[in-house]
Amino acid sequence: MPGANAPEERITRELDRLDRSNIPEDDSDAIRATINDLNDYNRDSTNPSKSTKAGYCKNLRLLSEYAMSEEHGPLTLMAPDGLNAVMRARVDDADWSDTTVAQYQSALKALGAYLGYDREDIDIDSTQRSSGQVDPRTVLTPEQFHAIRENAVNMRDRAIIDFLGYTGQRVRVIQTLRIRDIDIEEGVWFMPDADGLRGAEKIGKKRPLLGARKSIQEWIQMHPTGGHSDHLITAMPHGPSGDVGDEISRQTIARRIELAAERADDDIINTDETPVNPHALRHFFVTVAKEQYDMDDSTVKFLIGHGEGSNVMATTYRHLSDEYHVETAMEDFGLDTEDDDTGFAPPVCPTCGTPLRPDAEACPTPACGEVFVPGADAGTATTGYAGTGVPKETFKEAVKESMQASFSALGEMPQEQRNAVLDDPDRTAHLDEAIDRFAEKAVENMGND
Repeated sequence: MPGANAPEERITRELDRLDRSNIPEDDSDAIRATINDLNDYNRDSTNPSKSTKAGYCKNLRLLSEYAMSEEHGPLTLMAPDGLNAVMRARVDDADWSDTTVAQYQSALKALGAYLGYDREDIDIDSTQRSSGQVDPRTVLTPEQFHAIRENAVNMRDRAIIDFLGYTGQRVRVIQTLRIRDIDIEEGVWFMPDADGLRGAEKIGKKRPLLGARKSIQEWIQMHPTGGHSDHLITAMPHGPSGDVGDEISRQTIARRIELAAERADDDIINTDETPVNPHALRHFFVTVAKEQYDMDDSTVKFLIGHGEGSNVMATTYRHLSDEYHVETAMEDFGLDTEDDDTGFAPPVCPTCGTPLRPDAEACPTPACGEVFVPGADAGTATTGYAGTGVPKETFKEAVKESMQASFSALGEMPQEQRNAVLDDPDRTAHLDEAIDRFAEKAVENMGND
C-alpha cells in the first residue's frame, strides 16, 4: 500500500484540496484542466510526473487563494500582466527563495498556456526577482522617494509611504499595526501581534519611527475612529476599500503608493521605468541606510526584521557590497566617486519647518527633536548656511529684508532707490562678502555662549 507521500497519494490529496477550496469555480476548473493535460502546457517536455502535477496543483491553488484574499480577483480573468502582478505581490510579501519562486513560476506558466497566453509572457523577471537580488538600477533615489511622499493624496497615504520608506518594513506589518502599537512621544512603534510577519516579531518588538513620526502623528489625530485597538491604516470614511477601523488589503496599500508616484513629476520618477510598490520602499530604506549613512549590517537587519544569522545583506542586497567594491576600485585609480545621492531627510523638517541639508540625520532645532536616522541626536546636527539652520540664499534674503527695514526706518532714500541698490550685482557682491563675515562671526559668537 502506498505511503502518504507516494506520488499517487499526493496528487489525489491535492486535487481533493482543490475541490474543497473556496477559490472561484473558474479558477478551480482551469487548474484541474491544466493538471490533467500538463504535458500540453508544461514547457516542451512530455509525461510530467505525478509529483510535478501535485506540486503545480498546490501552488496554483495557493496563488488563487492569495489573489482573492488580496482583492486581485480570479486568475482566469487576468491578462499576462495581471498574472505577473499577482506573482510579484506574492513573492514580495513572502520573500521566497529562488527555488520556490521558480516552482511557482513554472506552474503559473502552465496555467497561462492553458488560458491561451504565450508562456514567455508569464515571466518572473517582470517582478524584479529573477535572481533574488535587488537590481540597483531599479532602487528609488531619495529625490524620487520624497517626490512620492509629497504627492500623497491624503495624510493616511503619506503615513503609509513614510512608514514603509523610513522603517523598511514589509507591507504586512503596516497592514496589521494598531494605534496602540504607536508611541508618538517616544518616537517608536511596536511589532504587532499578527500572523504573516515572517518571524520579524521574534527579532524584537520595539523599533524607531524615524522620519515617519510626524506623518503618523498627524494621521492618528485625524484617524476616522481613533480607537486604541483599531488598525492604524484603515479605510477612509465613505471610501471603497473596506470598513473604517479594519485593516485594508495589500493591493489597496500598493495602489495608494503607486497613485502618489503617478502624481509626481515625470521628470523625477517614471513609473513605467521604476517599480513603485511597498517592497520598493523597503529596498530604498536598506540602500540609503547603507550607502548614505554606513549603517552597520546588524542594525539594518534588526530594523527590517532579520536575525543575526540572516544572509539577506549578502544575497538580496548584494548590490550594496558590489557598489562598495566598485567605488573602492575607482578611488584607487584616482577617479571621482562622488554622486548627487542624498539621505532620508526631507527638504524641510516636517515638525518645525526648518530647512534641512539633504544629508541631515536630525533636525538642528534644539526644541524640535525630529530624527531621521537611528542614533542621531536631535538639535546637534548642523544644517543650513554657516550652521544657521537655513540655506545661504534664505539667510541672505533675511539680511536684505533687515537692511531694507533699517533704510525705511531711517528714511535715507526712497524705496525704489533702495531696491536698485540691493539688486545691483556689483554692490551685492560686496554685500555677499559682508554676509559671509557676519555669518562666520555669528557662529563664532554662538559657540562662545
